Amino acid sequence: MKNEFKRKRYWGRSLFGFKVFAASQPNDGHKALTNLEKKGRIGGFADMSIITQNVDRLHTKSGTKHVVDLHGRGDRCVFMSCGKESSRLDFHLKMESQNSHFISQIKGGEVRKLQPDGDAELDSYSVDFNDVVVPPCSDCGGIIKTAVTFFGDNVPRPIVDSCYDAVDKATALLVCGSSLQVFSAFRFVKRAKALNIPIIILNKGPTRGDDLATLKSEHDLSLLLTQIDAQL
Repeated sequence: MKNEFKRKRYWGRSLFGFKVFAASQPNDGHKALTNLEKKGRIGGFADMSIITQNVDRLHTKSGTKHVVDLHGRGDRCVFMSCGKESSRLDFHLKMESQNSHFISQIKGGEVRKLQPDGDAELDSYSVDFNDVVVPPCSDCGGIIKTAVTFFGDNVPRPIVDSCYDAVDKATALLVCGSSLQVFSAFRFVKRAKALNIPIIILNKGPTRGDDLATLKSEHDLSLLLTQIDAQL
């Protein structure tokens, strides 16, 4: 946050990555979980159905009502001095209007690799990010960041406590498509284990919670969730 060039590079790359990020749509797995919530098969504990580590809002786009965005929201921005939030789309459009000179440097704006928060590696290797204009807050003049919890940041305690409360009241914990390498999510699996709550892990490949799981499946996640939805 304190390095101006790194901020310019992040927002410059996001000029291209955010368009891909914002256009992403829920898959069959997201839709199956939404259906399971509607049927009352998941959720009902502390107004919480899904705790997601992702910041893409795809569970909400799918129609799930009670989602906790554990690591924040990629569709929102926050100004660090005054705390004011804004739509990331609005900020993106402002960035586009003030950076036409920079955008013209990138031939086609090809995204080589999209990061989970809309940052992107570009195919062009000769980009001068010093040219990027990042508008400050119109009220306080402060710098802006996406409203997500980056590596090294802490999830706000009220969110953690509400998730613990939901786990405490649950009859089972279903882990979908996560290796659980990040402790911010793994702690809820540990909590369930301590309370003897059944833990079902659906994930291709090993996870940090495999030794704690009551059941583990490595089948295709979307297909498996769709089948579960059809049978319940």
